[in-house]
Amino acid sequence: MWWSRGEPSARTWVVVLVVALALIGAAFAGGTLTGQALSGSSPSERGDGRDRDAEAVFVYGDSLVVQSEPYFESVAGALGMRVTTRAAGGIAPCDAVGWLADDLRNARPQVVVFAFSGNSLTDCMRDQRGQLPSGSDVVTKYGADVEQAALIATQAGVPFVLASPPASLNGGSNWAQLDALYRDIAASRAPYVQYTDAGLQIAPEGMFTATQRCLPFELNIARAQGQCASDGGTIDVRSADGVHFCADPSGPAPSAPSCSEYSSGAFRYAIALVTAAKLDLDYLATLSSIPGSAPR
Repeated sequence: MWWSRGEPSARTWVVVLVVALALIGAAFAGGTLTGQALSGSSPSERGDGRDRDAEAVFVYGDSLVVQSEPYFESVAGALGMRVTTRAAGGIAPCDAVGWLADDLRNARPQVVVFAFSGNSLTDCMRDQRGQLPSGSDVVTKYGADVEQAALIATQAGVPFVLASPPASLNGGSNWAQLDALYRDIAASRAPYVQYTDAGLQIAPEGMFTATQRCLPFELNIARAQGQCASDGGTIDVRSADGVHFCADPSGPAPSAPSCSEYSSGAFRYAIALVTAAKLDLDYLATLSSIPGSAPR
């Protein structure tokens, strides 16, 4: 949980983010990052295979991860990482446990990020009566499944990051419960399990907002200049449904395809997830280099 606190390592997060923004901004200026939808199957199983020496981060998640995928490659490249994504709209942690186990056996990720926002739609969420849970029962189910995923990863010696999502328009209380759950699991399994608030630059402290102040580089890209015309401008970070970063008005919300236009919310989420993975690896590497401090 160290990078979400006011500790020295949290300041490291700021340095990493500034460097990442500079490099990613250059990619935008050069036209190498479009934010267009990527082709692929659902659930998505995409990765950047260009640099096999880069640190491998596997991100598991739902529609918010799907919508952030077009930005992972540039964010990860700026930090010397490569990202493989296992994500689909509407899924929950129980859907991803099997994927994680397979990847740990076959793909050897160096760090895992779990980013789930509270869906209760798929069959694996059903209870013994075949009912989908709601309210606090969703959080209880998430707790059991996330604990299982964290155990599988840490037993394989792979660091595990739990990412709290940005709060949705009408989901403040649910967000608070889910956020508390993720914090508690990370605290009980530190240092190999860490927590990050991946919605900090989208819905700070669980407070929904449709817009945020423009990031510095957004002043220089055509797709954002309609809103980011000058310093102090604001830009949309959420779609009209109050849940996603962008939405397909012709389809059901869970389908939530990748954004066809630039999405500041999706980009910020990508930065948060990949930066958290990078910081976790760097933190554990630093810890292991200190005599007597390596985790057992």
